[in-house]
This record gives sequence, structure tokens and C-alpha cells, in this order.
Amino acid sequence: MDGEVGTHGDVMTWSADEGPSRQDRRRGQYHAFIPEPLGTRDLRVPPDLVGGLTGAAESVRALQHAYGPEGLESIARLLLRSEAVASSWTEGIYAGPRRIALAQLDLAAGDRTAQEVVANIRATEAAIGNLAALSVVTADDVAQIHAELMQPRGEEATPGKTRRSPVWIGRSSTPLDASYVPPRWERVSGLMDDLGEFLSRTDLPPVFQAGVAHAQLETIHPFADGNGRTGRALIQAVLARHGLATPIPPPVSLVLSAWKNRYVQGLVDFREQNLSEWLRFFALCVKRAAEEGGRLGRKAEALQQQWLQRAGYPRRESTARKVILGLFACPVMNVASISQRYGVSDEAARLALMSLERKGLVKQQALRNRNRVWTAPEVFSHLIEWEAGMRELPVDDPEASGAESPIRDPKPAPG
Repeated sequence: MDGEVGTHGDVMTWSADEGPSRQDRRRGQYHAFIPEPLGTRDLRVPPDLVGGLTGAAESVRALQHAYGPEGLESIARLLLRSEAVASSWTEGIYAGPRRIALAQLDLAAGDRTAQEVVANIRATEAAIGNLAALSVVTADDVAQIHAELMQPRGEEATPGKTRRSPVWIGRSSTPLDASYVPPRWERVSGLMDDLGEFLSRTDLPPVFQAGVAHAQLETIHPFADGNGRTGRALIQAVLARHGLATPIPPPVSLVLSAWKNRYVQGLVDFREQNLSEWLRFFALCVKRAAEEGGRLGRKAEALQQQWLQRAGYPRRESTARKVILGLFACPVMNVASISQRYGVSDEAARLALMSLERKGLVKQQALRNRNRVWTAPEVFSHLIEWEAGMRELPVDDPEASGAESPIRDPKPAPG
């Protein structure tokens, strides 16, 4: 390393010979932060946080039993989608529900932004499914979340590979005036190994471990891009490892994106060893996410019952009934997708879709490549309405000072 270890991290020298301005070509020293290792650290839950952390975990646990078994998978996927979509908003990535659904049916048919949101959905789903099943989590397992997330950008985004150059946070064109400079890249491998060791621990409360793991990954900033989305998927993976977020993930990113300034301040608190401040806010977000997930799911469940009534209550094992109950999970479909999803013949899938089209529940349309799909317009209308509500979600935090208005812009500034 070409720098000594200072009070606030590695002392680094910046010297740029080229740049658009004299400011960019300045020379000087800066500190690259060094996080404390967590793998074997003796971490104690502050007594004043026990109630909040326990209450948040209980809310997530209650969410898993909020609905009946019929249509549960579709509601679970709806909330997974809400989580990933909100996580994308936080990074300024927004696509409408129809564009996302089309890309979910056929990734190649979606535009670039929709493909990135779908990749976020898949990365979150993979994080929940894969990491929950592991007894030992490694840095490579975390990197796999990033690899899935960055897949639409191709090799230029170095999916699954840690960065090999300095990065910094803030509007400065150099690290000299940055608001935060993560660890130099030579330290990233060791820090990620330590994070894997921390994720493998079984002696920590779930919301505590999820909050600390997320903040540590954001502090390490191991990837050139996609750190925020990878870290928020990691929250769901930790909760799932404790048996909390399956089958229904609480849309934590929904709350984090609604109060983004407080979220960013919480990560600063974590870096500055104000662990209680960060965890108090994080526990509130998890609890509120579970509550919002319950409300969203109950609305979806009521709509499913309305659609069944309009369709004349198809018999329980019929393909038409399965399609209705799966509309929130798959609002764009074709004969092949229905056939594969429900294990029926193409003819049975076509007849079911035609029947629901006559009832006005789905609408047939041709894409530019002449392939025919069926869409559920009412699902899109409700998703648009819900997403507008998500962006304006008030978050009540009596412990926070300087609370700002909730985000209303569907394309918040990158964070």
C-alpha cells in the first residue's frame, strides 16, 4: 500500500495530470476509511434497542401469516417486486409496471431500464433463496447477488467482481473533497471475507444482524456500481436466514427510499460508531415495511376475490382460477408462459386466457415482433396507484430530527 494508516483510515495521495479544470488537477492527501471487522467482534444489543428490534422481527413474522394459502404466492411475488422496485428508485432507476412485467416475461423484449429493474427483482429473489440455505456464507455468495443484479449491463459492469480502483461518494470530481471515501480496493477482499463470516453468525438477533450487515457492505462499497441494491437485497437474505422473510419479504426498501436523507444519515451514523442511532432507525423501517406489506397484500387479496367473482368462481383446480390468482405475479403472459407455469397443455392455457378475456380480466395484444400476449390492465392501474403512494409514504420517526418530506420524484438522485 502506498500510504500509512492514519487516524481516519489509509492516508492516500491524489495526483491527476489530466482533468477539465485546475480543481480536478489538484494534488493532495485524503483518507480512505477502514471499517472495523465484524466476523468475531463482540457485539451487544444496546438495552434500549431490544424492544424496537424485537418488535420489528415480530412484525415481519406476523406478515408471513397475514393471508390465506390461495393466491399467497402471487402476493409474495408482488411484495418481492415492490421491494426491488423501491430499491431501484433509490438509485434513480424507474420503469413503469407494464414495462417491468413485459421484461419479466421476455427479458430481451424489455428496454434497458426495465431490464435493470427485473435484474434487481431476480437478484433479491436469489439472495433470499440462496443465502438462506447456506450454513456458511462467503464473499463469493455476496458477489453472486451483484452478478445477478448487473447482468443486463454486461461485462462492462464487471458483474460479481469487486472494484480495482478508488471510488468516492459525493459530487466532487476527486476524492479530495468527497463526503466519504470507502476503503482502498486492496482492503476490499479481506473486508468481504470478514463480512461473510459475520453473515454466517447465528448468535445475533435477525434485525440487528440485517442492519449491521447492510451498513457494513455500504461502508466497504466493494463494487464499482450496484452497492446499494446489493446491500438492500442482503437485508432480505439475512431475514430469510432467520426464517423471517419467507415466503413474504417485507418491502424494506420502500421505507428506506421514502426517507432517503434519514437513511443516508443513518449510514453515516454507523461509520461514526453511532450504532444505536442507525439501528433505531433501521428497526423502525423494518417494522413499517412489514405493516405496509400487510396493507398492500390485503388489498391484493381483496382484488383477487373480486376477480374470481367476475369470472363466475372457476373451479379450484381450473387453469382460469390459477391465472386469476397469479395476475399480480404475472400481469403479462402468453400461452407458453401459462403452460409452463401451471403444467398444462398449450390448448388449456389458450382456452383459459380466452375465457378471462371474455370476462374483461385480461386483454390480448400484439407486440412489435408479432408475438401475442395477454395483459391485465387492472393490475397495472393498481400498481401505478400503489407506487405513487409508496413514493409519498410518510415515515414517522420520533427519534429523528430534521425529518424531510417524503420522496415524490420517481427518479430520485443516485445514492
